[in-house]
Amino acid sequence: MNPEEIIEAEYRSTSGELSLSEFEKKYPSLLGNFNALCELAALASDLEQRFKALSRAAMLKADDTGPFADRRLIMAAGRMTPSTYYRLLEKHGMPRDRSRVQADDVADAVLVAERNAADDGTRASLDEVLERFGFSRADLDRPEG
Repeated sequence: MNPEEIIEAEYRSTSGELSLSEFEKKYPSLLGNFNALCELAALASDLEQRFKALSRAAMLKADDTGPFADRRLIMAAGRMTPSTYYRLLEKHGMPRDRSRVQADDVADAVLVAERNAADDGTRASLDEVLERFGFSRADLDRPEG
């Protein structure tokens, strides 16, 4: 088998671990071939980096789906510790504490509504302000994800 075929075979394998003895049994033709083994190592490492980047992008997009996306579930899916996950968020300019960002957005909306009330004599209700940001009163009681 050539290195590309080995990568494909291991990708299709149900086991996530491959011991040295299993490797020797599965791929005896590579054991003495230094160049093929190095090529296999390079291909596997490249694939690992690509999948890691794909995983991180998916995690960031999952976090971006809404203010109540379950971050604990996202971290578990990406096999990432909280500190690593929050560094990833900060690296990509995403808020670590979403509740503060949401509170700031709602406060800004209230100030705008109050300013607009002076212009036309009406006042926006809390429900109207929340609706502008895609929230309802029920969202105020949801726990942070």
